[in-house]
Amino acid sequence: MNSSLIETFKSLIKFLKHPIDEKETEVKPPFKFRRLAGVLLIDIILAGLLVGLIELIKEYTGITLPEHKIEQLFHTSTIPFIILFGVIIMPIIEEILFRLPLHYPANFFRWIILAPIALGGKEKKIRTEAFLKSIWIRYYSWIFYFTAAIFAGLHLANFNSTDIPYAFCLILVFPQFMFGIFAAYLRVRFGFWWGYSLHVLHNGLILIVPLLMMGEAKEKLNIKSDSFELQISEPQFVHESSAYFGTDSICYQATPIKTIIANILDVEESSLASKSASYFKKPINFAYKVKLGKMNKKHVMDWLKTTYKFSVESKTRIEEIWVLSIEDSLKLQAFQKENNLLISQIVRNEKQLELKNADLDELCSSLSLAYLKPVQTKTSEEKHYNFQLALSTEEALKLQLLQTYGIRITAAKSPISYYELNPY
Repeated sequence: MNSSLIETFKSLIKFLKHPIDEKETEVKPPFKFRRLAGVLLIDIILAGLLVGLIELIKEYTGITLPEHKIEQLFHTSTIPFIILFGVIIMPIIEEILFRLPLHYPANFFRWIILAPIALGGKEKKIRTEAFLKSIWIRYYSWIFYFTAAIFAGLHLANFNSTDIPYAFCLILVFPQFMFGIFAAYLRVRFGFWWGYSLHVLHNGLILIVPLLMMGEAKEKLNIKSDSFELQISEPQFVHESSAYFGTDSICYQATPIKTIIANILDVEESSLASKSASYFKKPINFAYKVKLGKMNKKHVMDWLKTTYKFSVESKTRIEEIWVLSIEDSLKLQAFQKENNLLISQIVRNEKQLELKNADLDELCSSLSLAYLKPVQTKTSEEKHYNFQLALSTEEALKLQLLQTYGIRITAAKSPISYYELNPY
């Protein structure tokens, strides 16, 4: 294995000194597998050294990075999806975009240039093809490394921040740059699927090893006193969220912090605003039980704010709202349901909203969610109706409600109370 690794390293260095678009055709699969294993091992060793260097720089400079999208994926997706998306789907997409075109006959970008030129005649196409091929051969090294640089640079999008120092950005994506040229080496020398195989193995190690090492939940707080018990933990894998409310206890499983705050404050989530919205999307497990006395929601909120270091400030803003009023009761009466005891049913997708046995308050709530603005009605009746609405432009919706159901929507200005959440 040592001699094979040394030979792989020498071959890799020789190629990277002067990359050429030339495939090895006189080699058998066992040789290619040894090359793949050797490049993977070199990739792992180099990546480990570079990540260690990045951590040292962070430690000595005080640079902090926002949550990586891989960490967000762990919080918001199931394990099968993480493996399927991260290990199978993304590698094939990235390899098609960045490594497939590195072999001239497979370069689909040249066809974008040649297609319109071909309309000018065969001779013109041949001349253009010859010119492109000469440029390809002459500047292939530049094309090779430029492609790897673009591939690496795009990985900065994994960090949801524009505050990372420029010089540190170059260091931060250097592991991706090196991986890009390793995968490109295998793609050019042995074919597309060998570069893709390296990508699958690389991503598999990045994702699967941490998944195997991570526990079921990361404990943030665990208090047991004579008067109450409080446990807060963060699920490492996504679970179905659930909630339980009792006279002496509150329990949430895999529930976003924002949802818990809204429930404690007894408001809609739309009434909570924050400039750091992603911070409050983190799902957590939260269990609070009172042993002595009564449930104190302020006490619960104080512990949540202390644990996740944020403040809650009550504010008011003037906002446009929609007010629903009945203009033609005869039109609306045609859609009335006689049995008000039936449970209402609401189905909404991107194009349509359907309500069965719903009152006007439920119509307002559904429209508010669909159009992201407060909707109210001054009508106090408790009658129930069936509605079927196309969700398109606001003007089209207003016209449909008026012409079909006799309901008019009027825009108005109103003070809206909300809570601002600010991490500190």
